[in-house]
Amino acid sequence: MAFPLETIVATTPQWISERAKPLLLWQETLNEHVFPISYKLGIYQDVWTLYGGGYNGATEKVSVEATLTNGTIVTWHSPNWQDLGRWEHKRLYNHMSYYKHITDCHNDRDGRCVEQENLLEMLTETYFGDVKEELEYLEL
Repeated sequence: MAFPLETIVATTPQWISERAKPLLLWQETLNEHVFPISYKLGIYQDVWTLYGGGYNGATEKVSVEATLTNGTIVTWHSPNWQDLGRWEHKRLYNHMSYYKHITDCHNDRDGRCVEQENLLEMLTETYFGDVKEELEYLEL
């Protein structure tokens, strides 16, 4: 789960963290059942550094290059966050977080990064939809 309850409990006064221990045990038990399902669905996110204290406020610019069968390269870029206004920042905040962390994806048991594969599949159907039949390969 992306909610670091143990981090929050560790930074609270002791009398509160003692009362929260049963909640932590419940969350661990829940995670044992939820994590395998979320892996199979490709939605497992682990704990992002954004919530773990390691977030420095920077955003990543992600790009995907599609090479077509005729050798043409078509490139998709994530939005340039510095060019967006306040409303767009609020509206696209989840996208910003997603692009920030898509590059530090954890591989599954087969060595695949499911989140990155999902992004490539989504772009194949949307952004690269016009040239989908001519795609040779995609590179993140």
